[in-house]
Amino acid sequence: MKKLIRNNWGALKVMRNGKGEDISWYYIEKLYRYQEKEEVVAGNKFRRSHAAWKKKNKKVKLAVQVSSRSVADALEFLNKDLKVPQFRGCEATVRFIRLIDDLFDLINSRNPFGRGTKRPLRKSNQAFWMKKMEDAMDELKSLKDLQGNRIITGKKKAGVLGMLVDAVAFRELFEDCCLCEEPILQYLLAYKLSQDHLELFLFAVRSMREAGTTQQADFIKLPSSACSTTTTSKGPTATSTPWMPPSFCTSLHLA
Repeated sequence: MKKLIRNNWGALKVMRNGKGEDISWYYIEKLYRYQEKEEVVAGNKFRRSHAAWKKKNKKVKLAVQVSSRSVADALEFLNKDLKVPQFRGCEATVRFIRLIDDLFDLINSRNPFGRGTKRPLRKSNQAFWMKKMEDAMDELKSLKDLQGNRIITGKKKAGVLGMLVDAVAFRELFEDCCLCEEPILQYLLAYKLSQDHLELFLFAVRSMREAGTTQQADFIKLPSSACSTTTTSKGPTATSTPWMPPSFCTSLHLA
């Protein structure tokens, strides 16, 4: 979802929040050019591939790093502390990046001992993460393009709507599992419900299939003496299928 939001933001260049303030992609491009010109990196992982996102628009890692707190801190530092003219007025963009990053951390928490927004959803910190979640949801709901059309009802609503659905789903799941009369969970780690686990499993299956294809090619080169034989009325006859070990036969079921 964060990747879709990045793609839509980069395509529109400028979005507006509920206060009418511009959330501009141009500040992201200016940050890259400034760091290249000064030959410094303002405490972030921002590189050329992040600014030229269209060439690698399917890489989730780049999308996550663009809308990260380190990028927001760099923009704020250049605007408020160094007072670089080209970053004047980037407050709305900084706030948007931080809200999206906080929401992403909340619905992607994986460490029971995490800190800040990376902590699991608990009853003890419910007021903290609920406020962060509501602020981010309000910001996403209010986004508009330069023509005044709401993003959430337009053609490019997938990323914004997906983040909102995830936030509502985790909030209600927390209430059902942690706030009921007999709680079944002490806390909620959102990453446990991620589809990454299924994707990793399918990647392992594909790797086994590729390995099975390689082994099959090796067995085809076996001499005819390695082939099994069958007995008929005319005597023993060699079959065309070479003998294969049970471990390889198991891998063939995955091919």
